[in-house]
Amino acid sequence: MTTKVLMDVEEYLRTSFEARLALEVIPEIRIPIHPRRYRVADIAVWRVGDIGERIPTVPPFLAIEILSSEDRMVRMQPKIQEYLSIGVEWIWLIDPDEQKAICYSQKAPAGFLCETLKTENPTIEIALGSVFRFQTGC
Repeated sequence: MTTKVLMDVEEYLRTSFEARLALEVIPEIRIPIHPRRYRVADIAVWRVGDIGERIPTVPPFLAIEILSSEDRMVRMQPKIQEYLSIGVEWIWLIDPDEQKAICYSQKAPAGFLCETLKTENPTIEIALGSVFRFQTGC
């Protein structure tokens, strides 16, 4: 189920926003936290031209994490805080089993349950229900 949600969110971002908003959507990419420490984001989104060369040199403006059945919310918190500490502007933590999401941002670092996955500059809005409709084929 996690893989299905990952592919659907990535595909939706690519087809609906990538060209129109000049974004680069990259799945499962290593993001440098410190010179010798990396985190792998399920999906990361950069504004075109911001990513750098082979390894990203700037943080994405959006990181998306999709919980697997083995993941625990409490174990994700250090990863979320590291993303925020390096300047990731928006983080969506999606739980397919519970069909919920927590949205984090530089303005809301504690996160909040969200019904709409959003960013600003550029504006992206995806109704959470549509993410799970993709998954069930409805």
